Amino acid sequence: MAKTEKKWYVLRAASGKEFKVKEYIDAEIKHNPLLQAHVSQVVLPLEKHASLRNGKRVIKEKISLPGYVFVEAALYGEGFVRRFPFLYICILGVAYIIMFSIQRYWVEKLQQHVILQARIDAERARLSEMSLKVITAMYSALSSKVPEVDLHCEQVAALTQELARRMGLDETACRDGYYAGLLHEVGAVGLPDAVLQNRQLTEEQFQLYQTYVERGYAIILQLQIVDRVAETVRFHREWYDGTGYCTGLRGEEIPLLARILAVADFTDRHRRWDETDAEIAATLTARAGTEFDPVCVEAMKTLLQ
Repeated sequence: MAKTEKKWYVLRAASGKEFKVKEYIDAEIKHNPLLQAHVSQVVLPLEKHASLRNGKRVIKEKISLPGYVFVEAALYGEGFVRRFPFLYICILGVAYIIMFSIQRYWVEKLQQHVILQARIDAERARLSEMSLKVITAMYSALSSKVPEVDLHCEQVAALTQELARRMGLDETACRDGYYAGLLHEVGAVGLPDAVLQNRQLTEEQFQLYQTYVERGYAIILQLQIVDRVAETVRFHREWYDGTGYCTGLRGEEIPLLARILAVADFTDRHRRWDETDAEIAATLTARAGTEFDPVCVEAMKTLLQ
């Protein structure tokens, strides 16, 4: 009989020993003449009486074999059972390869993103450096109209940075505060000399003067400096009670760095007008809650002591 896929039936002898009757002579039964004589008469007919149940081919009719009884009249596919570990390993291997490929794809994607972000940051830093050089040149031109405006901006920048640090802001915010202080007067470049050099402005001149914060905001945006710096410059003339310019923001609607810059700008201006730190602190206290944020005022008073 030709060798086929291994299939068997479980038989039990009268002695209690069990045998697997296969479609070909197995070593287990090859020395048993009785089984050998009946393999072809028993196994092939069993195939014809088999049906599927729970994944097994179950014999519909019991077929007797002299000296033996069926323990379980079920036909098993031994080939699949023996191949199952190999198939399991293959499935695991394929799954691992797929997972590894996906992981490698995302790792490479992340690496590319990190590299791209580093290039973007480097380019932004380069543009910011170039922008600051441009603004420095603009301040040089402005200094010819307003004496020592560049020194004023440097002092305001240092005060803003220190005040932000004392109020617990992170280093990035402190750095942005410094740049905002350095750039807060840049919008005054386009103002007429009569407005820049006069402390007693007419209503019309004052309205023109108020536009310098929006001018500065636009210049900083065009030079691609950090948005928070531009925002700080734009809103540093807002009052805490909402009566400032140019948008009428009030309280915590005004960005914190802008509130800090307002106090720092006021402090340095009045120092240049020869007021003492005690006089400046008293004025700040009087204007806390109206023009200035009370928290920023208290931080500045501590700094002035």
